[in-house]
Amino acid sequence: MDIRGQHTIVEKITILIDNQELSSWSDVEVTLSIDSFDTVQFTAPFEPSRKDLRAAFQPFSYKPIQVKLNGDLLFTGTMVGVDPSCDSDSGTVSVTAYAKPGVLCDCTVPGNYAVQTQMRDSAGRPVVAVGTYPRAFKDITLENITAQLCAPFGVAFQFREPSGAPFKYVAIEPEETIHSFLVELAKQRGLLITNLADGSMLFWKSRSGGVPVVQFAEGEPPLTSVRATFSPQAYFSHVTGFIPAKNRKIGSTFTVPNKFAGKFFRPHACKFDDTEKGDAPAATNAKLGRMFANAASYAIEDLPTWRDPKGQIWNPNTSITLRAPSAMIYTESELMIRNVHLKQTADKVSASLDLCLPGVFSGKVPDTLPWLEDAPSNA
Repeated sequence: MDIRGQHTIVEKITILIDNQELSSWSDVEVTLSIDSFDTVQFTAPFEPSRKDLRAAFQPFSYKPIQVKLNGDLLFTGTMVGVDPSCDSDSGTVSVTAYAKPGVLCDCTVPGNYAVQTQMRDSAGRPVVAVGTYPRAFKDITLENITAQLCAPFGVAFQFREPSGAPFKYVAIEPEETIHSFLVELAKQRGLLITNLADGSMLFWKSRSGGVPVVQFAEGEPPLTSVRATFSPQAYFSHVTGFIPAKNRKIGSTFTVPNKFAGKFFRPHACKFDDTEKGDAPAATNAKLGRMFANAASYAIEDLPTWRDPKGQIWNPNTSITLRAPSAMIYTESELMIRNVHLKQTADKVSASLDLCLPGVFSGKVPDTLPWLEDAPSNA
């Protein structure tokens, strides 16, 4: 089915704060991502005379929030931002929320005190997690590290892919957030971190390519707007990974050239403190792949539906094809959906897609680049 023939579907959104349905809201936007946690933002009328609204929108209450789409769970998270405003006629409140694991982006490892978790042992007793500084891990897998760090926060998680070999020794600094620590470890195992609709944290891999869900072309509906963003200062001719010497073992280096570099010379180096010598090539290739993800991105804006031609909600980690010469995509190119923005106002439903080159999160260098009309001379 071609998306151009698809009728606009009326999407029914339900917002629940602390298990109580919000009766009125407007201008909702749900953002789904391949490599970060989902977010929700919306505006609601605020009448300070109503005790239920004062309770629902209490600042710093971190109330649980759910968003349902046509009765199915779409988002489970925590209300974070509560910003009221008023004029002579009425008052409103702007609300932002992140998925349940979003707390790990804000918080560090607990200090030297015990925290009762939502987990229970085989006898049904609550598990108590004790925080200590510094927190170090030796000969332990990413999955076990995650379990220890998530327990005090009651954040569930799952690995859609194997968590990989154990880390010989890693330590999280007292001021380092849990999420940033886990992201760096996950990168070294070729994994991305996001979340599921039920609020659990998900470790998974990006697709290197596949069957695109739709073909877009400039000048053909429903495509109305394509925006390209290039970051030339994040683009390099060579990437070198350094493995420092430790435990009486000799350090090593591994360099990967950018086959699209042409005549320019822009080297970049990075250090992998937690990587073994044998893992250096994979880690360096992964770094090069992510370079392409950050150096070139695209956005398709103002699509008239939340759904692809098969009737599924636009999903990150799927691909589309796009030809848009005005955005320097000169030939039909496969692109990966990195983020999805689902928007609904009183009179309009729309979606926007953030795109990146395929395979870049799995350590794969693209075969070609959308702005190149010929194959690279040094490929």
